[in-house]
Amino acid sequence: METFLLIVSLFYMSGAFVLSLTNYLVGYFSMSKTMKHWSKFWGVIVIAYGLLYLGIFYEIDLYYGVFYWAVVIAAFIKITALSNLLAINIPHNGIMYKVIVLIALFVSMFLPIGNVTRIVIFTVPIFLVYTWASYVFLKSSTWIRRSTGLLALMININIFLYPWFLQLSDQMVYGFIILGVAGLFYGLSIIGIYFEMMMNEQSVLKQELYYLSYHDVLTGLNNRAYFEQQLIELESVEHPMAMIVLDLNNLKEINDTYGHLQGDLVIQKVAEIIHQKTDDTMVSVRFGGDEFIIIMQGDEESSKAFVKDLIATCQETEVDNIRLDVAVGLAHRSKSTVSLETLFETAEKNMYQNKNRRN
Repeated sequence: METFLLIVSLFYMSGAFVLSLTNYLVGYFSMSKTMKHWSKFWGVIVIAYGLLYLGIFYEIDLYYGVFYWAVVIAAFIKITALSNLLAINIPHNGIMYKVIVLIALFVSMFLPIGNVTRIVIFTVPIFLVYTWASYVFLKSSTWIRRSTGLLALMININIFLYPWFLQLSDQMVYGFIILGVAGLFYGLSIIGIYFEMMMNEQSVLKQELYYLSYHDVLTGLNNRAYFEQQLIELESVEHPMAMIVLDLNNLKEINDTYGHLQGDLVIQKVAEIIHQKTDDTMVSVRFGGDEFIIIMQGDEESSKAFVKDLIATCQETEVDNIRLDVAVGLAHRSKSTVSLETLFETAEKNMYQNKNRRN
């Protein structure tokens, strides 16, 4: 029986060593402090089961006692590692909590109680940590995290029952086997969760980069790059189409009189109006500076009505007592024989003519 226990202990210790090394390498190459915490956790587990191995081999109770101290320290490291992995701020992650628990455990060593009771006292912090780990994983929606929660629950039950396993040699063997297998798969699933999170972060980063590539930071409207892309994609559309170019008449005066921050507020207000007036079938763009472009499908009468409403709304709007003053140019095509680039040039030319008439 002891030989079998030694084999199981060596198996778990070897697996924990591989997990510690793997987590360290993942943390090193990805510059992740979180995975380095997990490396420390499995490293302490290696030490703990090394002490257990020596305790079984030499039949020295002191090694068993130090084994429990090592496992408790590993549980504390696990708190930090798990809270960092899932970005969870928990009260018992503080150093004061850990110091109080360690002092309480140290005092319990000198109480006139049986060894099994003393072991139960030592397993309480470990039990609480794995209970918390089970909860935060099981409440997740992804299968890999729920599976990790089930493994943590298996380890938790095993730890809770371990003091009674000591009195029943057969059950102790099965307990070690369950703990070893569950622990190894638990370690692998943690690495899987980390890579899953990295892939999700990369996906979010790609979406953010895509958004920044095709949107104007100040107004949230599409930018010039998006407009140029739409010129290509919409070129072959057979439906009647209008190009509308809008430009502020008094932005220079606003900047000179009130400052560029006030000028930015005026630009944002125009963009807000354009966003409110347009729908998903239209393309709205901040082309640059105070120039905006709208591409819409429809006949010439509907596009003229849209422009009239847009101008009226701008004229009725004020930003800190500054009335919006815009010049708008419209160009319409009934067939795709006229290129969108030509349509844009015509609309921009009409806008400048309207601006010059005002001046």
